[in-house]
Amino acid sequence: MQFADRVRAADNRVAEGEAAVTVAGRAMPRAGLTAAGDAADLIAILGLEDATWRWDTDRAARIILEKARHAGEFSANDARTWLPPRAEHCIAGAFRALYLTGLTVPAGGTRKSTAPRARGSLIRCYALTVAGERLAAELAPMPGEAAAAA
Repeated sequence: MQFADRVRAADNRVAEGEAAVTVAGRAMPRAGLTAAGDAADLIAILGLEDATWRWDTDRAARIILEKARHAGEFSANDARTWLPPRAEHCIAGAFRALYLTGLTVPAGGTRKSTAPRARGSLIRCYALTVAGERLAAELAPMPGEAAAAA
């Protein structure tokens, strides 16, 4: 399956209980709950066994494409504001996949990273290519576009 097809198939909705998993995951160590069984119990209690709350590169790339369409030039800093903290581990992979599949190109600009681990290092800015714009329009049409295409 091509990357664009996987992105189309990725779920872009926040699952019910996703915020609860995030909050509970941060609270578990404070409450002395660190075992994998405790996490599994929490997921079962919240009814999230279907794993719709999990983030992967394809799901992150879909959100980045949808939001980047309105942003023009964007960077990983923007992606961190578009995605929940639980998805931060997917950002680098999503940017790499979007670039390698020709959906984004470096825009020439740089910004200081806002990620604490990056300590202000410069990061590249990107822009959508024509193919990226086309896929983003398919994933999240602007009001009136669906009617115009019909």
